[in-house]
Parts: sequence; C-alpha cells; structure tokens
Amino acid sequence: MSRIVTLLLLACGLLLSSACQKAPVIPAPQLQALPTQEILNRADAAWTAEDYQQSLTYYGEAQNRTDLSGQKRALSYERAARSALAVKEYERSLQSLRGWAGFDAKVRQTWPWNEYYATALAGSGQDDQLQDFLAGLIVSRQTTWDVRRNAALFQADHFLRKDRPMAAVPALREVYDTAPNREAKASLEQTLLVRLLDLDDKQAIGLLEVGEGQELTFPYSVMRLAAAKRLAETKPKQWDTAWRELRVLLTRGRFADDSLPRVTLRALESQRGAPRTGIALAVPLSDKIGVIGWKIVTGANIAQKQLALQGLNVEVRVVNTSRPGWLNDLNALPPGFTVVGGPLLRSDFQQIVDSKLTRERVFMTFLQSLGELDEGRDAWRFFASPQDQVRALLDLAAGKFGLSEFAVLTPQEPFGTYMTEIFSQEVWDRGLTMAAYGTYPPKTHTAWGGKVAELLGLESAASPGKSGQLPPEPGFRAVFLPDGWTQAQLLAPQFYYYDAEHTLLMGSELWSQAIIGGTDADLNYFGLAVCPGPWWAQSQRSAVRELTRRMADENRGQPDFWHALGYDFVRFAANLGNLPGGWDRKAINERLSTAPAMDWSLAPMSWSQSGKARQDLFLFQPSRKGLVPVDAQELFTKMQQVKQRHDERMELNRAKLEQKAKTANPVLQGAAQ
Repeated sequence: MSRIVTLLLLACGLLLSSACQKAPVIPAPQLQALPTQEILNRADAAWTAEDYQQSLTYYGEAQNRTDLSGQKRALSYERAARSALAVKEYERSLQSLRGWAGFDAKVRQTWPWNEYYATALAGSGQDDQLQDFLAGLIVSRQTTWDVRRNAALFQADHFLRKDRPMAAVPALREVYDTAPNREAKASLEQTLLVRLLDLDDKQAIGLLEVGEGQELTFPYSVMRLAAAKRLAETKPKQWDTAWRELRVLLTRGRFADDSLPRVTLRALESQRGAPRTGIALAVPLSDKIGVIGWKIVTGANIAQKQLALQGLNVEVRVVNTSRPGWLNDLNALPPGFTVVGGPLLRSDFQQIVDSKLTRERVFMTFLQSLGELDEGRDAWRFFASPQDQVRALLDLAAGKFGLSEFAVLTPQEPFGTYMTEIFSQEVWDRGLTMAAYGTYPPKTHTAWGGKVAELLGLESAASPGKSGQLPPEPGFRAVFLPDGWTQAQLLAPQFYYYDAEHTLLMGSELWSQAIIGGTDADLNYFGLAVCPGPWWAQSQRSAVRELTRRMADENRGQPDFWHALGYDFVRFAANLGNLPGGWDRKAINERLSTAPAMDWSLAPMSWSQSGKARQDLFLFQPSRKGLVPVDAQELFTKMQQVKQRHDERMELNRAKLEQKAKTANPVLQGAAQ
C-alpha cells in the first residue's frame, strides 16, 4: 500500500476526537447557494482538519462551479479524489481523477495521479481493471521510467498482500531490465527490500521458497535476501541456514547494489557471530600412498587459512585411514563434522559402508565411482568419473567437430572393457554410430599392428604398398584408445603406417597424468590427439594463481592435482555450509545442486538434483613441455588440412596404380599368346 494512502486511512482510524467526528454536511440546496469562494474556504478548512467527508463534499461542489480558476479547479479535483480515497468512496475518487485528467492531460504522466487511480481501482475491487491499468503503465515507453518503476512496485505490493509473490516477478523484472542506469537498478533493489521487510514473518520467510531453484537475479535475489534476514532475526535455531543463504547471495547473487547482502550479513554476524563450519578429511597419511594424502591435507590447510582471512570460521579435522582404528576416529568426530572428504581408496570406502557410517555422515568420496552403491543416496563423489572423460571427448569430436562415426581400440583387460562400455553407451545415447570395435593383447606388442589393420578394415597387416591396392577408407574419423600413454606411443604410429593419419586419436585421463610434466615421445604421431584431465597447472584462473602463490609463500613447491583437490574441497564444503539437524539425502542433493558458484582450481564440478556429480574436464594435447589446452578451432582446421592431404595422396596413388595396370596389361597379353 502506498505511503500517501496509508497515511490517509490511518488518519481517521487514529483520530477519534473532533478531527474525524465532524458535523453533518449541509443540505445540497444550501451548499449550492454558497458563493464559490465560501465553498473553497470551507473545503480548505475541512482538508486542513482532516475531515475528509466534508472535504469531499465541498471540493466536489467546487468542481461544478464555472467561475473556478484553472489552478483551483485542478486542486479541487485532486483533493476530492484523495478525500474520497480516505473515506473509501472509490467510485467518486475515480470520477474526480478522470475529471482531473480531462482538465489537465499532463497529469497522467505523473506518478501521484496514477497511484491514486490504482488505489481507487484496488479499493473498489476492480482487480482485472487494476492489472490492465498497471500493465499498460509498466510496458509503456511513453511514460517515464520512474512511473513505470512505481507501477511495478504498486503491483508487487498488491500481489504480496494476496500471498501471490510470483505474480509480482514479471513486472519487477521488466522495469529492472529497462532501468536507465545501475543507480536506478540499485534504487529499485533498495526500495523493494524495504517493502518486503514490512511483510509479516510467515510471508517474508516464505520468499525463500519463491526463489528456490531460480537464478539469483532481480527480483529473486532481493526476495531471498529479505527472507534470509527475517529468518535470522526471528528463528535463532536456524541461524546456520540463514547464514548459508546470505553467503550464497553474497558470493553468487547479482545485485546492482552489492552492499545489500554484504551489509546485511555483517550486521547479523556482529550480533550472532559466524557459524563454525566443521569439515573432515579421511585420507591415508602413511605408507606409500600417504604422500598423496599429505598433499590433499596441504591444499586443505591453505584453503582453511584463506577462508579465515575472509572471516569464515572453518575447522578441518583429518582422519588418517592408514592408522589402525581409524574407523573409530571417524565415528568419534563431533556432531558438527557432518561432511567428510574421502576416502581415497575403494577398500577404505568399503569398510565405511560395512560399518554403516554412511548413515551418519555425508561422504564426498575421492573415487571415480561408488561401485554398487547409489550415488546421491548412499554417498557422493568429489572426483571425476570415466563418464566425465568420455563426455569431454565426445563434446569436442561430435559437438564441435560434427563427427558421427567412432571406433574403439582397447586392451583385452577389465579396464579396457569397462571404458569401452561407457564410451559405447555415450555414443549411442547421443544418437551417434559405433562403426568399429577392436581389441589387442596388452602384453603382446608385436600383434598390435595387425589389430590396428583389422580395425581399419584391412585384410592383412602387410604393408599397404605391397598389396597393389589402396587401403579402404575406415568408417570412422575418431578412435578412442582407453589405455596408458606408453601404450599409445606404440599404437599411434600404426595409424600412420596404415594411411589413417587423418584419424582423431582420443586418449583417456591416463595420458594427461603421464605427460603433465612433459614427454619425449615422437609427437609427429600425435598432431591429431586429445586427452582429458582435471588439472591445468598453467591456468590463469585466480584460484590456481592463489594456490600457487600461497604454496610458494610456505615453501611447499608447485601445486599438483592432489593439492588442488584438497584446496577445492574445503572451499566447496565451507560454501555448502553446516547441515541442519535431521538432514536427509534430498536436502543434501538440493544443497549440492544449488551450491554457490566457486572459482575452482580444478576443472569445475556440479551436481544434478539427484546428487550425481559431473566434472567438466579440460581437454589437452601432448607437448614437449607438458599439456597444452586444446584450441578447438585450430585443431579442427588441422584435421581438415590433414584429411585433404590424405585424399590428394590417395588420389595420386590411385592414378599410379591405374597407370601401372595399363602398362602391365600388354605384357600379360603377349605372354598369353
């Protein structure tokens, strides 16, 4: 409700003295007999005394006088309209407003006239007419932005009073998006926040549900800010929830006035303090694999110190899974340490499952898969999966290069079979074609050339030049090689030997792990080769630079993937916030799927609404100095060039073979005679 109308309505409700208990209005004949100036004098006196019934009578009569001057006539229309609003005679208010606009057309370009008119429509129950009227103002480019802004706010007030906040969103967004500048947007945010904070507790806190699942843009950002503030102020036991919501708005919300979430959060933290976030790590710290565990802990400690500088109270506790009795240590963690990063080994995870600890804590495992367990219900992943590797490769080959036929050449062992199944499934799911499958004995290197020949459709592994025929074109342009880098160095030359140098070679993450620091392989065979990976040490992302700088300051050398894993996990878990008592899997999945945006040092991760993790892996090409990120356009151009040279060479060879056949034919005929 507008400020002006609120004041008018309160006036008669609060003043029980003579201000609102006035003498009866004089009969119409006596009124008509009064001179115009006397009518105006009595009208002004009634207006000043806040006797709006008398004011309406006298100003209403003044409108009928032909000897009323222009300025006084306009004032009579205005005060008659406002007096009618005060005494809830809405139809009379509408009549006076129309008369005012008919007398002075420019008045319709001002907000006061439009506010009075909208208030009268609302008071008279003409809801459809009200919405049409406001909608016309909001979308009109003939009125000023200030009028459109106020119309949207009026509409928002109307819908909020009716518990229909979602209905207020389109108009608010329209005027926000068309605001003339950032300052205007900031003003709209501030005004809306004030109005939302005037709602009762139930309505205000309910705005959290309105914004659930929505982008944190206006007006949802302001709605959720008002809701979080009211939640913190009225429900002390839910301070952790409110604090997390405010942190989300601070880090991910889009505000023209970014001080709104910051000032709100600081004010509440000064009263209640920042909640302590407990984070656990379950990693090995001894034996050979302990080196990896210590790297994860180092990255985690750096993240903890960084968060402390940002005012976040985060405590990290480490459970050494190499130590006897470590399950008891894990079970003995304080209740606040609900989120656990790890374990790193599948055998350790199986012990956790067997001990039923997954029912008590949220395990974000550092595993590629959870095996037989249901991801998103029994536990979660904070690690790339084989599906992520395949997805990254096909996003490039099919999504950007437009390739549709693929092949797999895999070692005859469980890992190769597993990766082939995943690759084939993803190809089929995308409506693409698996044109060829091939396998090779992993330890019999001498047989690998023949296996490549079979994959390419050659009848034998003999040199193509000795067969007297051109090799057939394979029915694919890309082949997946799910084996290590050492094996790839033996397989890749075979594709060149059999004139398939234009084939895109797609490796697994095993390649990037092996060549991250550089390689002395013959890179001539890997000009059209790519492999996925979660870590890029030379990235210019601020998180990578910050991790690198802090490790250098502590004389800990250069970071690698495992340092980054611990660093990202603690920062992510801190943003995830404390879990409320009685948490369930649905609540965890909701938090994961709506987690605040983060500056990742690793390839970014995200979670579906069912809790399934996905990591958008980097794609690399091998180089002498290590991994080089793929330039998709450059690589595609190179593929086209190599294919063109291949076709030209094949055409030249075809011509040579035909000429050779013609030359040999007379000789053969003479021999026959």
